[in-house]
Amino acid sequence: MDKEKSIGSIWIKVKNGKEFMSGVINVKEMANVDVDMEKVRVVVFKNLYKESGDNSPDYRMYLSRPIKKDDIVPAENTELEPF
Repeated sequence: MDKEKSIGSIWIKVKNGKEFMSGVINVKEMANVDVDMEKVRVVVFKNLYKESGDNSPDYRMYLSRPIKKDDIVPAENTELEPF
């Protein structure tokens, strides 16, 4: 995710003994997204740089790029073995 800009952050919270996630989406970072879209695909990754006790988000959210056929790499062994 080097050149990708985070479009949001998510924190894990606990209230009344129940765990949930809360976060923000940076709408300005999504300015290049087609506004006519009803849904926007995102990916979420754990923040590997978060240290215990700091205020950093637990997860980072990014826009998901569409998969192109050229991006798909076949598995090395695609032969099916009989039972």
